[in-house]
Amino acid sequence: MHTAIIFRYMTHIIARSLWVLLFLYASQSLQARQATGNDTLLQRYGVLPAAKTVQDSSHKSVFYLVKFRVYPGVSSLQSYGIVKTINRFYYILQQPVRDTALLRNVVYTYVANDNWKCSEGLLQRLEKLRAADSLALQVQLDSSGQQPAFCSVQRVLAGRFAVVKVKQADWPRFISQPVIRFADALRKPKTEIIIPSNDMTLNRVSTVQQLYPNLQGQNMTVSLKENIFDTTDTDLTGRYTDGGIAATQVDIHATIMATIIAGAGNTGPEGRGAAVRARLTSSDFNTSLLPDDAALYGQLHVRVQNHSYGTGIENYYGAEAVAYDQQALSMDTLLHVFSSGNDGNQAPTDGMYSGIAGVANLSGTYKQAKNVLVAGGTDGENNLPALSAKGPAYDGRVKPELVAYGLDGTSNAAALTSGIATLVQDAYIQQYGRTPAAALLKTILINSADDIGTPQVDYQTGFGAINALKAINTVKEQRAASGVVATGATQDFFINVPAGMQQLKVTLGWADPAAAVNAPKALVNDLDLWVTDNSNIRYDPWVLSTYPAADSLLAQARRGRDTLNNTEQVTVDNPSGGVFIHVNGRAVPRGPQTFYIAYEFIPRQYFRWDNPAPQSNLSAGTNVPLRWATNLSGSGDLSYSRDSITWQPIALNQLLATGTYNWQTPGTFSKAWLRMQTTDTTYTSAAFYISPAPELHVGFDCADSTLLYWPAVPGADEYEVYALGAQFLETYLRTRDTFVLIPKQSVSATWFAVSAIHPDGWTGIKSYGLDYRNQGLSCYVSSLLADPQDNAQVRLTLSLGSLYNLKTIWWERLSGNTFMQLQSTPVSGSNDYTISDTSPQEGVNYYRVRLETQDGRMLYSDTVQALIIGPANAFLLFPNPATTSLQLVSREPLERTCQIVDMSGRLVRRLIVDNLQESIDVSALAPGGYVLAVYEGGKRVFVRRFVKL
Repeated sequence: MHTAIIFRYMTHIIARSLWVLLFLYASQSLQARQATGNDTLLQRYGVLPAAKTVQDSSHKSVFYLVKFRVYPGVSSLQSYGIVKTINRFYYILQQPVRDTALLRNVVYTYVANDNWKCSEGLLQRLEKLRAADSLALQVQLDSSGQQPAFCSVQRVLAGRFAVVKVKQADWPRFISQPVIRFADALRKPKTEIIIPSNDMTLNRVSTVQQLYPNLQGQNMTVSLKENIFDTTDTDLTGRYTDGGIAATQVDIHATIMATIIAGAGNTGPEGRGAAVRARLTSSDFNTSLLPDDAALYGQLHVRVQNHSYGTGIENYYGAEAVAYDQQALSMDTLLHVFSSGNDGNQAPTDGMYSGIAGVANLSGTYKQAKNVLVAGGTDGENNLPALSAKGPAYDGRVKPELVAYGLDGTSNAAALTSGIATLVQDAYIQQYGRTPAAALLKTILINSADDIGTPQVDYQTGFGAINALKAINTVKEQRAASGVVATGATQDFFINVPAGMQQLKVTLGWADPAAAVNAPKALVNDLDLWVTDNSNIRYDPWVLSTYPAADSLLAQARRGRDTLNNTEQVTVDNPSGGVFIHVNGRAVPRGPQTFYIAYEFIPRQYFRWDNPAPQSNLSAGTNVPLRWATNLSGSGDLSYSRDSITWQPIALNQLLATGTYNWQTPGTFSKAWLRMQTTDTTYTSAAFYISPAPELHVGFDCADSTLLYWPAVPGADEYEVYALGAQFLETYLRTRDTFVLIPKQSVSATWFAVSAIHPDGWTGIKSYGLDYRNQGLSCYVSSLLADPQDNAQVRLTLSLGSLYNLKTIWWERLSGNTFMQLQSTPVSGSNDYTISDTSPQEGVNYYRVRLETQDGRMLYSDTVQALIIGPANAFLLFPNPATTSLQLVSREPLERTCQIVDMSGRLVRRLIVDNLQESIDVSALAPGGYVLAVYEGGKRVFVRRFVKL
């Protein structure tokens, strides 16, 4: 009886299996007839019945290409082993679908070829080649140490990467080799900026610089991976470290990025970066998109590397993503910062989210890495421009993690984030005496970000807008911790909550081991974060929908368990007493896993002035963004005062939630205060300063000295003049005058700036700096012009840069080999002088001025010339004799024919002339006598004999 039951059960199982196989066979046969001709992905990834395929005996598995009618959901596919998601309808699976209900959703199933080991972009390039064509590509090899066949190895890179060249005809045999783990196209990176702009107030960098002047990134080095920046730029001078891997091409984009990160501000406010004393080095992104050699990072003390470039939308976990995740573990204090990209309005063409506009458009597979930080861009009011690239990552993870000011391209946002990260590292080193782990740094930056856009986390702005002040306060107030967990283990942290808090925010982060290249899901070690309050109520992290539909991806986050990200965040509203933070090792196959947490409290009602910060300087008469932080609703009246008693209105009924107002500052030189007055409370700022920026000019630039001057600033007691030292502007002198004479013999600096000093002793804003050598001045003379007039006279106009120590102007014209005096003019109070030469010579006249100083010295201008053609002549030919060229001058710019004949009448040169002055090359003519004639409409209108030497 028992045997019969078993027999019937086995018969049922076999029958059902045969039915599934018959269904698959029928489905495949039908689709082979109907779909192979127009199904590009089937042709790309499937082994078609009539195709000749390469079968490698070392393959241990056969994978399957399965197409679904509608998106089946990840949970439905997990039991069949997802190898690769081609898009939301096409998958490479380890096993064919056998579930009866799911089979109804299957369009077809085919045995897969080995193209799943490649990026979509590479396959598209291969399909355009002829059989004899070759293509260079990048591959990741397995750990066997074997060399790949059916290719020529061009270059072997660190980390089992290589660049190889493969013929199109050899492709099936090449890609079928087990040694080939992944293959990708060689892509050319492009920078991600439209036009340069800079705002250090939005993300509170200027506030940090004012409140914590000791945080400047000193003794720290930031690397920029792109073309090299201008290492001699005035704002970057003296701070470049050559690592031997820089590009040869100097790029303005790289210079802008370097300035945002670490500009000294020597040229002016726009030239001041975040970490003004950090050193900089450069790495060539044209050589490789893979991480640089870890040993070199250590040698140069690089702890942040900026990547403001992209290679197009790439939705897969490629070799570069793997390499950056690997390096994050081997160099745990190095943070890589990437721009998200400028394709934010585009739809990806492959991956889970293909065809959905405005999502999953990060520009590079390296940005899909888990342990890097990707920054999107915002405008000056924390709105997200349409072009800022958005998440999710290929597997549904949160990308970008943060946003920063980058109105004109996310390149700026990444550079600013790199600069802020450097400041936070500096704060941590000063606090603890060691460099923070990159995962801790990333966790602090994420936790301290301002939530913007959709509440909580979202795929557009990530965890929010980076806030330098809050990040540094997290370090200074020691609101971070670390721990280690293995599978099943939990670590708890108790935190006392101060009274009057509106919210507690906690972020967990860890450096996750790299997944296998091309993995369908990147997370390896899965940790869980939750918080319990003093009533034992549990608060789980905020998670986003990963369903591939626009409305789902835009939906607000909900609480749940996060199984995708190595960053998790929990908020608790109205916390009180104490709370427990719990971190559990849900599944840690490659552990134990070190993790980090950071937390912050948000008061129930608060208002804080951020810009201007206490004692900071605002430029008078300019548009300045005022910044405040608050969680208050409603509106208030904004005003300012110069004595903290009498107040002048700026804006009435200003919405508090905006956090910003663009203020046209008054043209004053004084201390000032701001006030926001609500219905029940007044918030007054600390004192700050408003000052005009002096306009620095060059009076003269002579051989022994240079004169600098500036208009007087009303109310100034004296002035401070700065000279550029090895790296930064340094005080040169203080003076009550509005000019300074720079003796060149004792002062080597050529770059200067000036600021006004208030009678109360505080110093105003600096002028824009200048190099006196580049102002177009000779010794005193700004310009000397000689203009021929219709009456055959020459009008001479002189403009002087300064009148300092000048007595007389002598006007001179060259006569023969000697300059002869035309007339003299005493120096009066004007910088501009004019005379006329009433009797110039026909032809070229040469003029100059001789300046006599009060102490009897004579200074000479450069020579200028004026051409006079007498009324009896329509043309002028000079010089005569000639050596290499002749100058033919006419009254009117008409098209004419010019001929040159030798003394025997033989034509040696013929050309068309149509300018007022033509240069005629005679260098090839033999020495001797010639005749030049000009013809107009076939009639000879000018003839002149000349001698060629």
